[in-house]
Amino acid sequence: MTGTSRCPVGHAMPAGPDRICSPCRREQIIARVSAVETSLSTQDVAAAVDAVATNPAVWRSLAAALESNPDALAQGAPPAVGRLVTELIARGATTVTEPRCAVCGRTGRPLSVTERGGMCARCAHHANPAECVRCGMVKPVAGRTNTGEAICERCRRRERGRRKCGRCHKITSIAARARDGQPDICVNCYRMPHAVCSVCGQRRNATSPPVTRRSA
Repeated sequence: MTGTSRCPVGHAMPAGPDRICSPCRREQIIARVSAVETSLSTQDVAAAVDAVATNPAVWRSLAAALESNPDALAQGAPPAVGRLVTELIARGATTVTEPRCAVCGRTGRPLSVTERGGMCARCAHHANPAECVRCGMVKPVAGRTNTGEAICERCRRRERGRRKCGRCHKITSIAARARDGQPDICVNCYRMPHAVCSVCGQRRNATSPPVTRRSA
């Protein structure tokens, strides 16, 4: 029977290559933060780290960011690092400063890691324009195709409601979404349901959908 693998300190190690135990990862993060934020005690830094790292994904994000970028705390990015900086400041830290977008200078927003520093979503969106695969114009990237090609915001909005119609099987704008076992119906195939007209009282093709009124 294979025994449990342990780290050099003696903590139980998770399965898989190149893994680190949770206690050691925590100690590494605290040590890296304490080396930068010298105005707080190690205990205060540890408390700030524990307050922010509430799940394994945050622990991994903090560890990766602090290991790969010595200026992560100064940039306040990625978002997990930004939250940690905010928590450190709330506990009295004076070395680090409030995370601020490197382009617009705004604070209070999650920042992404870029070559120019931490950027808010709006500035990061405009920082790397590309040629739209639909219209051919160089614009900020609003989305990408299944093959990774860039799409601008205008073309993304135009195509957002375009899918394969369950009747004519063409890729076009959808008027009625699939539900209750019925497929998507495009604007060309969709027909308003028969209903009793509220004006003439005759049962005919409706020109507007029926309104269901809630009882008081």
